[in-house]
Amino acid sequence: RFLDGVTIAKRSLRKYPYGAMLCHTLGYVRPRDDQETLPEDAKDVDFYECDDKGVEGVEKTMDALLRGRAGQRVYPKDEHGKIVYKELTDLRIDPIKGHDVFLAIDVRLQFIAEMALREAGVGRGAAVVMELNTGRVLAVVASPE
Repeated sequence: RFLDGVTIAKRSLRKYPYGAMLCHTLGYVRPRDDQETLPEDAKDVDFYECDDKGVEGVEKTMDALLRGRAGQRVYPKDEHGKIVYKELTDLRIDPIKGHDVFLAIDVRLQFIAEMALREAGVGRGAAVVMELNTGRVLAVVASPE
């Protein structure tokens, strides 16, 4: 049974399996402000539930790939403008999952570099470990995080 004014909805979620490790590289997300423009796929709808927005680091630069595409559900309204809770399934558009993004970071090297910088007792510093032949970045550390 539905309650007036109560909606249950799924939200996208970013998963950081190593916690704060690489936080300066991965960046973070935050909810969109009301002042920000809606994505192109939300211009003609009555209600839009925005995904979080990548603000820094990989979250920002890869935001469009990570996000995917929003879905759509259409519910008719009765003569009083009240939503009728029977979805018009023929108008439904399923969401498309965003892409996975893979980095060349080696978690073991990242952990060693972070611990080395922390234990060296320097207040501020940075370290980058690269594979010389390919230019792949294997670890990136900045202190303070």
